[in-house]
Amino acid sequence: MRIKATGEALIGEGKLICPSLLAYVYVSPRLRAKRTLELLGLFEKCPHLCGQSTETDQLVEWDYGDYEGLTSPEIRERRRINGVLGDEPWDIWRDGCVGGESPEDVERRCDALIKTIREQWHSPAMRDGNIRGDVVCVAHGHLLRAFAMRWVGKSISSNTVLLILEAGGVGVLSYEHHSIDEPAILLGGSFVVKAESPKD
Repeated sequence: MRIKATGEALIGEGKLICPSLLAYVYVSPRLRAKRTLELLGLFEKCPHLCGQSTETDQLVEWDYGDYEGLTSPEIRERRRINGVLGDEPWDIWRDGCVGGESPEDVERRCDALIKTIREQWHSPAMRDGNIRGDVVCVAHGHLLRAFAMRWVGKSISSNTVLLILEAGGVGVLSYEHHSIDEPAILLGGSFVVKAESPKD
């Protein structure tokens, strides 16, 4: 229900996800992400997007390797037992996952998709205001947080800013001064709320 409500609240003309500006959708091939996309109702609200989407491994969740299914405290305990200790407790953003992906692996995936989005969609739309250029990416928590950091050129392994994205949440990555060279994270937007008519 929450994801359907998100779609209703945020997709539509004059809303955060504006159909007339939307050019393309990228989605993780994992069932959870594809189901989220379906529940958002994006293709029903934006019929011009039918056939304008790609499932991409660049958006799959961080490969947790040997840590799959474990909580952070369980991972830290396993590392302690195995003698893998650092100066600080284990942190996925800095240490990655044994048998899975390192922060650098995830950065490479994010960077490749960011490059595609900027070259294929955003740059042309910024040059010609009559071209749709907005893109929606539907993926997973850790990956999307890493994606946001890479969007603004920050290393995820020296993550000094902790970003939180709730399940079914929406984040907006944009540009300052309408410049492809000034990527930014939109922290908050204003919402159009229908005013109630005064009662007679």
